[in-house]
Amino acid sequence: MLGTTFWSTLAHDLETAERRESELIDTSEFWGDMMDKGADICRLPTTQYAAKALLQRMARKEAKALRYQEELVVHQLGFENTSANNRMVEQEVKKAEEKLKLETDARKAEIRSSEQQRQEKMKAKGREIEKNMKK
Repeated sequence: MLGTTFWSTLAHDLETAERRESELIDTSEFWGDMMDKGADICRLPTTQYAAKALLQRMARKEAKALRYQEELVVHQLGFENTSANNRMVEQEVKKAEEKLKLETDARKAEIRSSEQQRQEKMKAKGREIEKNMKK
């Protein structure tokens, strides 16, 4: 259950509030992926009566086991073999690869710059030798 808040604050501009809610629902970086997998959304109430009604609605819903729970209990996998752990490892590997690429690119840029400076020094030295030979 995903909830949005501040509806009473934005009552004067319901259009903006609904646009923001739609952005949360439709954007995968926010709630989009969860909505695609069946998550519910509600506007969190500010009154006690409405809050109780929401809790009753939630209590009537059928409980669902999380994939992680099924993997641990039903399939008796150890944490290291769960899909959650695999995703975490993949994310860490991706971060490490990105960091390595940045470091490699920076080192390559240093090498190119150093080589360019070396070549410029060699050209200057060559011009100096030619100049001295003409004397």
